[in-house]
Amino acid sequence: MLQFLKRLSRSSKPRNDAVEAPVDPKAYRVFTREFDVVTHAGELSSVIGPMSGEEKADLRQAFDTFKDALLGWKTKARIASLEASNELRNVKTTEDLENTVVTILVDHSRSMAGRNMLLAAAACQIAMEFLGAMNVKLEVLGFTTVGWRGGKCRRLWEQQGKRAAPGRLAETLHIIYKSSELAYREGRAYLLEPMLRLGLLKENIDGEAIEWAISRQMDIQAERRIVVVLSDGVPCDDATLSANDTNYLSRHLKQVIAQTEMQGAVELVGVGVGYDASQYYRTSARMDEIDDLGTTLIDVLRDALKKDFA
Repeated sequence: MLQFLKRLSRSSKPRNDAVEAPVDPKAYRVFTREFDVVTHAGELSSVIGPMSGEEKADLRQAFDTFKDALLGWKTKARIASLEASNELRNVKTTEDLENTVVTILVDHSRSMAGRNMLLAAAACQIAMEFLGAMNVKLEVLGFTTVGWRGGKCRRLWEQQGKRAAPGRLAETLHIIYKSSELAYREGRAYLLEPMLRLGLLKENIDGEAIEWAISRQMDIQAERRIVVVLSDGVPCDDATLSANDTNYLSRHLKQVIAQTEMQGAVELVGVGVGYDASQYYRTSARMDEIDDLGTTLIDVLRDALKKDFA
């Protein structure tokens, strides 16, 4: 007994040669959230800088030009939304629709620049009119990064010695275009022009963006929750992928989706623009013709709302 107590006493003393447990390089981590930003669309200038007079003029000219060019496209999408509205009213009660919240989460990666983002913004406007007519609660959100290749986050990691497997090194930028509390008429002003801003679209951390969208939904009173993710490719951030393994962000996205689908509180739908979203999402749609985005988004929303939710 005496020998046992002596061994116990020795083992209870602090050891100077203790080492930290090894880090699992595949486990998802965030190096720091210090530089992450969540902002409303009307306040983007405080994050990415104000536009010059020339940039404002160019944006206004592009907006006016594309607005006229979208007239035929919008007519087609509005006809589709009217047909979908009539179909839904035949199978869903007013109470069913009013107790539903939908989030449209838009990928703001650089590859979405130009026509893709224009039609994404226009499709969100059509969806806003479609859901607003049925009193379905709606949020429109966007996700990108504040800077390229990690920005301040990566520089801090370098200053601290570049530890191995640091996790996510980007500064995420999450944008609120329309909150569930914002009236539909007011929300229209925060869609097209802000999404077309120069310098806004950078890199994309999809898994965390979905977690953010869902966390916002959980604060909204509703019985049914649907998140539609509109994206044109896989998650990508150069700083994160170069400091971790190349599947780091993609693996996290799959984990977030799998966990969400398993829990069942939120329905996820992936809409792929030029890529197959079914590699991630159980329920998905693919568009190879970007002009079909408006009608495809309406079809996705109709099918999701029409389906019985267990």
